[in-house]
Amino acid sequence: MEKKFEIAPFSHRLGAYFIDFLIVLLFWYVVTIKDLDKVDKLLETINLEQQESLEIFIEGIFKLYVSFILKWLFIQTVYHTLLPSIIGRGKTLGKLLFGISMVDRSNLKEISPSRLILREFIARGLIETILIIPFFISMVLVCIKETRAIHDYISKTIVIKDSAVGEEDEYA
Repeated sequence: MEKKFEIAPFSHRLGAYFIDFLIVLLFWYVVTIKDLDKVDKLLETINLEQQESLEIFIEGIFKLYVSFILKWLFIQTVYHTLLPSIIGRGKTLGKLLFGISMVDRSNLKEISPSRLILREFIARGLIETILIIPFFISMVLVCIKETRAIHDYISKTIVIKDSAVGEEDEYA
């Protein structure tokens, strides 16, 4: 018996992404609030007339930038891997609110934690977030027929409407 599914519409994916982005941003802000105070202190100590002061400022800003990116990647990866493992069927809070699930493309079953890490850390975090250009390519891919982003292609997943598969036991 072939399982039937309906691909999640772009509007649902975008809405879920927006909700998840805001949640990750909130956690990131809480974690980096003390680093933001360091930026203020760096701005107070800069003296444009002294070359050494400018070099110290640039070095401090670079370190903070790297810290911000690493914290963002960590929080994003933890959120997008831990939550779907707890809720099940590849659901984050955004996906739960919009009634969509992330499943294995070949059999429509829940994906393993290792595939979640591949999808979220390697594909979304390192490739899309750090390299930026693949993020824009991903957005274009989501707008075409199958609405699959680069991280979906790499991890062999698909985002579907919950009502599409029907019975709960078909995921198991």
